[in-house]
Amino acid sequence: MTWITRLAPLCAVFGFLQARPAAGQGYDLDAQLKWDAAKVLHYRIMGDYSGGMLILRGSQASRGGSVTDRVEVEFDWDNQGKAIVGAPTVRNFPTNVVAVGGGPEGLGCPAPRMVKPPEFATVTRVSATGNQLRIEFTSLSGEGAVPWMRNSSSSGCGDIWDPAAPISGTGSLELQFYPAMMLAMGPAAGDIVSKDGKSFVSKSVDGWSWVMTPTIVR
Repeated sequence: MTWITRLAPLCAVFGFLQARPAAGQGYDLDAQLKWDAAKVLHYRIMGDYSGGMLILRGSQASRGGSVTDRVEVEFDWDNQGKAIVGAPTVRNFPTNVVAVGGGPEGLGCPAPRMVKPPEFATVTRVSATGNQLRIEFTSLSGEGAVPWMRNSSSSGCGDIWDPAAPISGTGSLELQFYPAMMLAMGPAAGDIVSKDGKSFVSKSVDGWSWVMTPTIVR
């Protein structure tokens, strides 16, 4: 069962600029020429998530909540052939549960029992097509038990506990893969470039924020 859906692209597509930005806008022609001439680049990409997910799901009751998560991806990039070189390095970090929903209002439900926490995103594959980077991941709800009560019962919420086994899911997202030479554009590149001019940054409504930092290998 897939309960994390495929996410929309995080940023609008930026084309190559045909005209040189006017002087005084921070444009660095020497830096652009270095980026364009580079044969191999190294990319470090950090993604941070803050938002909701399904925490526990039993056969009768479930609980959602808010979590944070982080993933990191590194790879070398053939700057002329426009392709990933070798196998990317992936680092998956544990999901942190910030809060769990308390159940139906007015029933005085106790907190769910958490035996094993959920995992929002565990990256399994990274690929690049054209000007987009595709990241595929698996997801896993937590293990434990959820308090509930039968509709016909006079007992309170929590007198019955619904076991919740982990439920796996899959998802993917696509990131705009900006050409590194855009870092040489300075303020003309807009808010996609970090204040220090070394990284591309993006933040979207789906809860993910990203920092993509290229460096020249050779």
